[in-house]
Amino acid sequence: MTRIFRRRDWDGDGVMLLVRTRIFRFLRAARLGGLALLPAVAGAAISQQHTFFPAVIEGNSYQLEATLYRPDDFGRHPLVVMSHGRNGMFPARNPNEANGCAQLCRALADEGFAVVFFVRRGYGNSDGPDVELQDTAVRSGLEAAKDYRAAVAYWRAAEFAEADRVVLMGQSQGGWSVLACTNVAMDGVLGVANISGGTNYRLMGTGAVTATVQDHWVAGCSELGAGALVPSYWVYAENDLSISGPTARRMFNAYTAAGGWAFLDMLPAYGSNGHAVVERPDLFLPQLDDFLATIGFRDATQTAPVIARVSGPASVNLGATAVLTVSLGANPLPRLQWRRDGVDLRDGGNISGATSAALTIGNAQAVDRGSYTVVATNSLGTATSSPLVLSVTSPAPAGGGSNPPARASSGGGGAVSWGFIAACALMAGLRFRRHQQSGRQVPASPAGIGPCSGAVGGFD
Repeated sequence: MTRIFRRRDWDGDGVMLLVRTRIFRFLRAARLGGLALLPAVAGAAISQQHTFFPAVIEGNSYQLEATLYRPDDFGRHPLVVMSHGRNGMFPARNPNEANGCAQLCRALADEGFAVVFFVRRGYGNSDGPDVELQDTAVRSGLEAAKDYRAAVAYWRAAEFAEADRVVLMGQSQGGWSVLACTNVAMDGVLGVANISGGTNYRLMGTGAVTATVQDHWVAGCSELGAGALVPSYWVYAENDLSISGPTARRMFNAYTAAGGWAFLDMLPAYGSNGHAVVERPDLFLPQLDDFLATIGFRDATQTAPVIARVSGPASVNLGATAVLTVSLGANPLPRLQWRRDGVDLRDGGNISGATSAALTIGNAQAVDRGSYTVVATNSLGTATSSPLVLSVTSPAPAGGGSNPPARASSGGGGAVSWGFIAACALMAGLRFRRHQQSGRQVPASPAGIGPCSGAVGGFD
């Protein structure tokens, strides 16, 4: 499978990293083995309740249907607000809509979270008209975001919820909806999880997923990425008949290139239609846990920055572009600062990403040759990388042939890991990874139509 974590110049202190905390694997294994370790994670019974709640949207009050899953105790828990997909452009109401994504909801509650799976306006047994079929994909998502915002406002005030630790999740059209939610300020929301996200919209014609529809989704992801306020986790399967693997990658690339901070978990083919992968949360829950720890939704051991390596070309042709990247581990997320010959770089001219995990040097000139380092700082300490020396050379004469630029790397190879950490005896180690790929090589974005071209719309 392919996993990519990407952040583009996030709030001036961008960092690309994936935090793998093995304690969550241990706790899940212990839960399955019957060990009682932490009441909220590994011993509490799960309460499930069908209910309705008042949602105020643009001055109007609606009764929205919901199913609540949470540990049956008296504590407060991080809050997950989740919603469903849409079965075509003009779906009939499904009276059982509130029972959707039950496997995932129970798995999250079993990990100690309070989960509200709610039914948006115009679906299931909720009040209101169906208002989500807007002209464009972005407008459709933003209309659904109004329902999410109302649900968050109500449920974060519940006595069992931690009001400042909220994550939004959604499957199919619900997944697209939470991407739209990243553009809407919501108190307490730390991030979103998009599961097989795509959307119907009025101008898509018959509802078939054509090349034009796919291009429209990609453009919509670029627009949403540019306005994203919080990070996002994306999971798709290669054989999704609504949003194919290549299409999902194009959407993700457009979102992150526009500035969105996101982690893509591309799963292998699942069953006959990967759009149903939500019914097997065990296939992606470990990676979702990583994301939740990274954004502070769930607790993770804090560490000072440790830089594994700086990677990039050893030389770049005059006028060409060089990209330097850093692999590191840190919690909380560090501030980054790139330096050339010991002097801090600033964005401007041919330099961009001076405070992100990817430094881009465009139209390289002689002045750009030198020794590059990156400094990472968080509340627990500071780390400076080993230098990467970059030379700027004249291109080979036309027809003379040339070898591609050599790659340089400072520090060790790959991810950095620690052994036993005294602060937590259960921790076998922390593994941090930045912008790496595991499993299959990620294919380039296709120039033509993805394999789902011609599939019938419907994101339920």
